[in-house]
Amino acid sequence: MLSRWAIPIAGIDPAGVKLDHLHAVACRWVDDEHWRSPKDWSVRPMRSVDGMGVVEVATLTHAARDRLLGRVSAGSEVRFGGSRGTVLTDPHPVASADWTEFTTQTAAASWDVHFLTPTAFGNGSRFSPWPDPFAMGRSLIQRWNAVHPEGAIEIDPAGWSKVWVSDVDGCSEVLHLAGLTVSGYLGRIRYVCTDPGVAGVFDRLLRLAEYAGVGRYTARGLGTVAMVPLSPSVGQSVA
Repeated sequence: MLSRWAIPIAGIDPAGVKLDHLHAVACRWVDDEHWRSPKDWSVRPMRSVDGMGVVEVATLTHAARDRLLGRVSAGSEVRFGGSRGTVLTDPHPVASADWTEFTTQTAAASWDVHFLTPTAFGNGSRFSPWPDPFAMGRSLIQRWNAVHPEGAIEIDPAGWSKVWVSDVDGCSEVLHLAGLTVSGYLGRIRYVCTDPGVAGVFDRLLRLAEYAGVGRYTARGLGTVAMVPLSPSVGQSVA
């Protein structure tokens, strides 16, 4: 089960919360092995809802869900850097999906992906803000294979050449995280694929991304996306 949880916090101004501080809080809430990658959870930057700060955490496994619910409860104190706040309620589910739902694809051949927070790819201290299909596919397959309870996805890397970018409306944004300078993409990209097999895999991976995020530093709030399939939705089994 994949779930997104809203956690309202009193006494904290979202505008003053640095992503490194968000990361530290989220790790205390839900991490089990700090250096393990990819993570079985992700976090979105704190936002203001009706004047209240809200952190949203996604759990991708039952174990991550149990850690979150066991560590966060109403009345808990939380500290972002030098600012202290109080958790107002237990984590509240705002979205969920069972893995069985991923066996039915939308039959889409194109998708608008909205990158809601900066999204970065790369290795070590080298970063690229460009979410080309190969980078997207590689990142999401690694996450899928790490958290899916049963089956792994395998695809020939050459298959990503059948997915292409047909429209771009966005820009890069430079951030300073964990002592590094990171450039991430913000905006919308339209992906197109006319190969049914590759399109089915890409569709499932993009739906996973709405929970897991994509790219690097999803445990610091980067890589948050929303996906809109553009072709008519025709459910068909891909199991």
